[in-house]
Amino acid sequence: DPRTLNIFSLMGSVLVDLEKFQDAELFLSRAAKGLGAIKGETSNEVFNAFDQLAECYQKSQDFQKAKDLRKRTRNKRMAIGGIRQENTTNNDNTNKDDNNIDIIHDERILKASQELGDLLSLTQTEDNINQSEAKEAVSLFRIASTGRTAMLGKNHRLVLVSLHALATALGHCLQLDEAIEVIRQVVARRHQTLGPDHLDTLRSIELEARLRLKRLERKGDGEMEIEVIDVMEQLLKEIVVENEMDENERQAKKMKEEMNALLAATASNNVNEQIQTEEQKALLLLLPLPTMNEEATIEQLLRRASSGYTQTIGMEHPHNLSITNVLGNYLHSISDAQEGKYDQESETILRNVLIGRKKEL
Repeated sequence: DPRTLNIFSLMGSVLVDLEKFQDAELFLSRAAKGLGAIKGETSNEVFNAFDQLAECYQKSQDFQKAKDLRKRTRNKRMAIGGIRQENTTNNDNTNKDDNNIDIIHDERILKASQELGDLLSLTQTEDNINQSEAKEAVSLFRIASTGRTAMLGKNHRLVLVSLHALATALGHCLQLDEAIEVIRQVVARRHQTLGPDHLDTLRSIELEARLRLKRLERKGDGEMEIEVIDVMEQLLKEIVVENEMDENERQAKKMKEEMNALLAATASNNVNEQIQTEEQKALLLLLPLPTMNEEATIEQLLRRASSGYTQTIGMEHPHNLSITNVLGNYLHSISDAQEGKYDQESETILRNVLIGRKKEL
């Protein structure tokens, strides 16, 4: 009886919320099996029931069952849609051009790809990276972000969710240059569409800071290679900076005039191109000053994330304490090279974090 199966499904959802996962699994499994008998194994109702069951496994920390189930349902959806699945999990090279799969326009498959990628990425930790699953997550997020961009437009919320996740997965694979390039675009678009103090914007700013910090740490000696991310950053890096502040200001003004000329030359009446122009302007505002090196860029991003979180979720929120702790430790690590410039500030920040964590306990 479909009504009984619907009750099973609702009961399962309630039990998941109550963290009674064994009972929830029983109800959700019965609902999925019953719907398969009535609607057919490849019906959307059955896929949705299996998605619920996978969510139950995920919340109960049974990640392997959740992964296996999400993979099966996604592959069945792909097969029904007649979409070819490339085997990218054993390929050491996960650059953009290596994924030859056609752009997917089925929202259900894109959603399934995103959810499986999220699950694979969730189980990665700094101390334990499963490279095969991390690369698979990169492939899934590329599929989700490319398909969603084609269907929804590049500034849509779901597109930016997929791109933020892609940057995270690329970071797990230590493809840090591309990860930073992707998250910079997300920061610019979220800054433009959501505003500088929105939590999603702050999360992307935080991710950029963490990725840059990881890249800096992997350099060992702290000397960063010059990386051209786009034509605007190239213009910034070509500016010759003099010692006097007025010369810096003059050069910055000249750069802005050159940028405006570039934007004017490339603008058109096309709506999409106009949106891109606005995005470029937003990105220009977010770029570091011409004199800013990588260490200063990381400092700026960490300060922006910590300050934004303090205003939106409060100083003593666990997440804000975490990023503020990173800021304090980072300032301490670069202070010696700047004649103790940040000694007092870093000590104050770390003391405040310690006080906040004691209050938590």
